[in-house]
Amino acid sequence: MERSNKESNVVFYWNPQHPRDAFLFYVADRPTDSIIEQIGEMIDRLENDRPWVIHPPYFVHQEEDVLDPETNLAVLTVGGLLEMYSAHEEWRHELPPEVDRAHYEECHYLVGRLAELSQRMDIEFHCEFQGEWVGTIKRGQLDDKLALQFLEPWATAVGCR
Repeated sequence: MERSNKESNVVFYWNPQHPRDAFLFYVADRPTDSIIEQIGEMIDRLENDRPWVIHPPYFVHQEEDVLDPETNLAVLTVGGLLEMYSAHEEWRHELPPEVDRAHYEECHYLVGRLAELSQRMDIEFHCEFQGEWVGTIKRGQLDDKLALQFLEPWATAVGCR
C-alpha cells in the first residue's frame, strides 16, 4: 500500500513485518560545533526537499563512553541515518520494485547533498549500509567503493542506468 502525505513529504509503503536496513553517514574526524550545526541544518532541509519512502534521514549525534586514544576525548559520532525497507535476498521478492527504486533515488539524492556539504565545509564522511562500510565522501568526491561498488550496481539493478 502506497500513499503520499503532502504535509510531511513522506511516501508510505506499509508492511510492518518487512525488515529495514540503514544507510549511515558520519563525520570521519571529530567535528567542530559549526560542522555539527551544518549537518543538523542539512538534515532539517532534507525533510521537505523530496518525498521519502519511510521518513527523512535522522540526525545522529552520539557521544560514547569510550575515549579516543589519539585525543583522549569521548568518541563522538555525528551524521545521519536513512532507513530503508530491506531488499536483501530473502526479502527481495516481497519488496515492490518501485519501492527499491525509490530507496535508491533517495539514497542517491542524500549522497549528492553530502558531497555538496563535504565540498563546502571540507568534511570527510564515512558511509555504512547494513553495518558495513560502503565508502567515503571527501572534498565533495565519492570514492570508487561508494560510487562504483555501492551506488552503480544498485542503480543498474533498479533500472536507473
